[in-house]
Amino acid sequence: MSIKNILISKQNLEKDNCIRQLRCSLFSRQSQDVVSQFVRFGISGVLTSGIDFLFLIFLVEIISIHYLVASALAFTSGVILNYLISRSWVFGRGKFHSSTEFVGFFATSTVGLFINQAVLWMFAGLIAVDYRIAKIISICVVSGWNFFTKRYFIFKQ
Repeated sequence: MSIKNILISKQNLEKDNCIRQLRCSLFSRQSQDVVSQFVRFGISGVLTSGIDFLFLIFLVEIISIHYLVASALAFTSGVILNYLISRSWVFGRGKFHSSTEFVGFFATSTVGLFINQAVLWMFAGLIAVDYRIAKIISICVVSGWNFFTKRYFIFKQ
């Protein structure tokens, strides 16, 4: 084996180790830096927002519930799932006792629900944008609120 091949093999091994470390850093709960938490929050947010969104459509289209009532129900189901994922994977346990943490999580999420409902009402109710498009806009707005409050208040170490 030539020196050139040895150097290339070493570089490939270093790249593999770097990628492995990055993957471990981003996806491991032990990593508490804001970028890793934001990536994990984004992944869990896509999952829970998807469930929220699909449940909303199910409630409106299949069950025939008014979009604002259906949105509140769907949002609440997403919040409960998001709490479980946030506590077990995204942020880990915060500085508060579990019950206090859950109440704080739910309280900040309730503000998120009000933001969600206001955005939905404004776009779907006032401007007559399809409720599904309004929900996507709402998810984007509420996600910023949720990350900030969960990271800096609820799960602060």
